[in-house]
Order: sequence, then structure tokens, then C-alpha cells
Amino acid sequence: MTTSITAVFEAGLLRPTTPLELAEGTRVELILISDRRNGKQAGRSAASILAEIAALPTGGEPRSPLTIGDLNAFLRSLPSLGDDADDFAKDVRAVRAEFPAEANPWD
Repeated sequence: MTTSITAVFEAGLLRPTTPLELAEGTRVELILISDRRNGKQAGRSAASILAEIAALPTGGEPRSPLTIGDLNAFLRSLPSLGDDADDFAKDVRAVRAEFPAEANPWD
């Protein structure tokens, strides 16, 4: 199961803002995306997050053993965006327009 939730970090623990349908003791894998300004994601678009990622220094050759095929397989495994798909596609196009394609070091 893959799902996206919001949580609040309090007293050293992450507290989900909505109930989770998990059995007690279930292990999960977390990917944290934090807004450094105030700890909230409100108002951040996919475009702003992607732009932040695109602005990270590349440092030459990729260090990851992952391939584009691995990335594509991961992306295919994500849940459908449903009604948000059009807005997400617009955000991606905006980021791509702002950051034109370079030579791909992963090829």
C-alpha cells in the first residue's frame, strides 16, 4: 500500500493528522518533505517542490545505482492522482519551462 499523509512532529514523534488504517506494530517506510519555514506544507505546489529539487547541485556524475527504468517503475507504482492529475501536469510543465533540459548524465 502506498499513501500520502501529513503529520506533525511533536515530542520526538510524528503524529498523523488523520487516522491511519494500519494494524498495531505495522512497519512503514517514510519519505519526509518538510517546509523549513514553519513546518507546514500548506500552499506549496508540486512546481515549487520540483523547482527546489531541480536547483540542487548535481556534482557531476550521478552517484545512484538506480536507472531510469528503476525510476519509471517506482513512478508507475504510485497511486493515481485522480482529479489532481491536470494540476500536477501543469506544475511539471511550468518547472520544465523554467529549467530547460540539459544533457542527461544518466544516459
